[in-house]
Amino acid sequence: MNYVVGVDIGGTFTDCVVVDEAGAVTIGKSLSTPVDFSQGALDAAADAAKHLGLKSVNELLTSTRLFFHACTIGDNTLITRAGAKTGLIMTKGFGDTLHMMRGKVAEGLTENEIAHRSALDKPEPFVPRKLVEEVPERVDYKGTVLIRLNVQEAEQAIERLASKGVESVAVCFLWSIMNDAHEKQLAEILRKKYPNLFFSLSSEVAPYLGEYERTATTVFNAYIGPKISSYLQNL
Repeated sequence: MNYVVGVDIGGTFTDCVVVDEAGAVTIGKSLSTPVDFSQGALDAAADAAKHLGLKSVNELLTSTRLFFHACTIGDNTLITRAGAKTGLIMTKGFGDTLHMMRGKVAEGLTENEIAHRSALDKPEPFVPRKLVEEVPERVDYKGTVLIRLNVQEAEQAIERLASKGVESVAVCFLWSIMNDAHEKQLAEILRKKYPNLFFSLSSEVAPYLGEYERTATTVFNAYIGPKISSYLQNL
């Protein structure tokens, strides 16, 4: 018998749904384990295995052909602001992008909020301005390199962030969605000099138009990345 297993980790409970070859559904449930959420995932799978009449969770997983997985760890990390200390590296002259945000955007606002936008408070960015570095480089909207990445200044920017104790770095260069060479070049510098430092590239995480949206999404990924990475390795 082969199975398809789905596990969803919530703040309180972890649920497991097992579907066999005949389409029969079996459900397992356990308490979530915040110290190591992977244990809760295995506990829920073990509960499902028990309901299936199997000897152990290993017997279930050995016969599993597809394992779906979802969790609220990323959401909870953002909501509680419990992520990694994150730095941001941007094209010189664009270091305020994350803090300027989008002043005229009204998506998600009620009619009353739209009418009184000047009275609204913007959320505090996940990266303080003191942890934002700018490096010389420039690519145009066609992907043509106008200014090559200044490797020396890039290395110095990384060193400054490392000296301030950052645990993760978000990299967002202008028009990297058309030519990601400079972001990849900076990634290589990070790998060589600080192999244990988590990083996210905007060209990989959010390769779409919208300077602020792309930067914010990359920062989110860098902010929750170390915690998610650690969890998945444990799982």
